[in-house]
Amino acid sequence: PLHDHPGMVVITKVLFGELEAKSYSPVNDQAEGEGLISKILSYILPPSPPMCTCTPIPPTLSTPTTPPLTLYPRHGNIHTFKSGPSGCVVLDVITPPYEERAGRDCNYWRIYRWEGEKVIMEMCEEPEGF
Repeated sequence: PLHDHPGMVVITKVLFGELEAKSYSPVNDQAEGEGLISKILSYILPPSPPMCTCTPIPPTLSTPTTPPLTLYPRHGNIHTFKSGPSGCVVLDVITPPYEERAGRDCNYWRIYRWEGEKVIMEMCEEPEGF
């Protein structure tokens, strides 16, 4: 599923098989709709999930012979991986480590809509069975 690692760098090396990565870079840190009207409506309407405008990055296919895939806090951090037909084995290095109190916990996202070359992502619950 689409997910992120806020404030973290992720280095993924494929050891066996193939791994397709689709990733998106957030355009800014501010959630969509932080204006005065949105603040007023937030007192009236139920809260809506956080949203993020992103730039898609062309998909990559990683194998044991390609360099590691690196995702940075502001580049490619919202991503999804799909293994090749024979599966894959990866080594992930994630730094700094997860720390929920510091805001470094995995979040899940879904594509809400496309706006030209940008995509609006909506934060969602962890997929069932994941």
